[in-house]
Amino acid sequence: MAHLAHYKQAHPLPMKVTHWVNLVCMALLIFTGFLIHFPFWAGLTGVARGVHVFCGMLLVVNCILRIIFAALTFLAIDSSLQYIIKGLIILVACAIDMRKYLVRK
Repeated sequence: MAHLAHYKQAHPLPMKVTHWVNLVCMALLIFTGFLIHFPFWAGLTGVARGVHVFCGMLLVVNCILRIIFAALTFLAIDSSLQYIIKGLIILVACAIDMRKYLVRK
C-alpha cells in the first residue's frame, strides 16, 4: 500500500484530470482530422471542423493550466493559497471571455 501513497503524491488530481483531457482531445483531433481530410459524408464535415477547433483550443488551455499547476507545485506554495491563485486565474479568464460579449458594436 505504500506505493499508492507515493502515486497520489507524485500524481495529484489536477494532473490526472488534465492528462485524461489531453488523451480525449488528442483522440478527437486525430479522428476529426481524418474526417476533415477524407470527407465520406458531407454533412459530418462541418461538425467535425467545429469539434476539431474546439478540441484544439481546449488542448491549448489545458496545456496552460498544466504549466500553472506544475509551477505552483514546484514552488511549494501552500495548498490553500494554490486554490486562491487558481480561482483568480479562472475569474480573469472568464472576465476576458465575457468582455467580448458585453462590448456593443
